[in-house]
Amino acid sequence: MMFEFPTGMPQMCGGLTQQIDNNAPKTIKSRDLVFFSAESSFRTLASNCAVNEEYAWIDFISVYAVKLDKGSFLFLNARDAYEKSEIGFAYVKTDIFPKLADMIEGAGFAGRNGVYRFINGLPQNFGGEVRAEYASGEKLGFSDNQTPVFSKAFGIELYALFSEAMKAERLPLPDAEKIIGVKFYEKHSSGYSSAQLKGNPDGSYTLTRAYKFEEPELFEHTKEAGTEVIEKIRKTAASCAVLIWDKFPKRELPSIIQKSLTFIMSDGSEITVSDDRNLPLPLSGAFFTIERELV
Repeated sequence: MMFEFPTGMPQMCGGLTQQIDNNAPKTIKSRDLVFFSAESSFRTLASNCAVNEEYAWIDFISVYAVKLDKGSFLFLNARDAYEKSEIGFAYVKTDIFPKLADMIEGAGFAGRNGVYRFINGLPQNFGGEVRAEYASGEKLGFSDNQTPVFSKAFGIELYALFSEAMKAERLPLPDAEKIIGVKFYEKHSSGYSSAQLKGNPDGSYTLTRAYKFEEPELFEHTKEAGTEVIEKIRKTAASCAVLIWDKFPKRELPSIIQKSLTFIMSDGSEITVSDDRNLPLPLSGAFFTIERELV
């Protein structure tokens, strides 16, 4: 159960909203980590800690890791306050989760489990958050947007672990170039809407939109679309690993509006992904980008 303790006016600058899950375990028994995401800004630090000068440039770090059947899906985003940055993802044949489990335990993250603090008016990425899930079903999570949620030394250790692991042997992702059609479905409390992009024998595409809300009638609209639409969808799907989103963990709080995309592949198979996954922010915008192409 979540309890909210307002210590000010949350809608005003400086207002604090704090949520504490009193049922969140303060000890994690499992060692079988299957999901980990963490991000933190270090901009509020008075000075750089005693860290390896090679990594002193890191001002913000965000990492994301999901254990899959054959390996690990990893995402890394590190940057300084100016122009230097490193961002990317990789599906690799390596297992960093035992090391991550050791780091989580060593940092004492379980002792902060279930505490979420938000001060209104602060810049984005001023603090950070940590989330982890284990095969046992145990979960860990905490956040604070006022201050770094872990030390810069810990952040640099994360950077070193992820950047090295992403050099490991790559595993194949579904080939987005094989997408030949897309279906979109959106369910509301009062009805639904859908769209389908389908190829024609002459190489063009037809886009059909349908709407059905409180009225009993089903409204449909069809228009022709050029090949640039499917090419943009393929590019977005490839650059954001959309075709394996179904393997990523779901968000804890479900959305009021349920959305899904189904990709029709050239071999006749279909891959369906839902807009309900816990994703690193740079990848999560892909769903909206593809949806927008189907309007």
